[in-house]
Amino acid sequence: MSAASGNFGSAAHTKRELAAELASVLAFSAIRNSDKVGLILYTDEVELYISPRKGRRHVLRVVREILFMSLAAAAPTR
Repeated sequence: MSAASGNFGSAAHTKRELAAELASVLAFSAIRNSDKVGLILYTDEVELYISPRKGRRHVLRVVREILFMSLAAAAPTR
């Protein structure tokens, strides 16, 4: 998602906040089942890769990266 489209949304939630909320629910569910969680953020190229790991601190890092990753430097795809 580009920086412009990631900040678009309703008055209550932006797309980025909704994506972070959904990712956190799935990630915490995964670690409850002893699964690993990783992250790839991309535009037309990989912007950020976090290798899969277990643990609450790792999930919090993943969610933090989704919320605060700046994709403004990425070129628009259209």
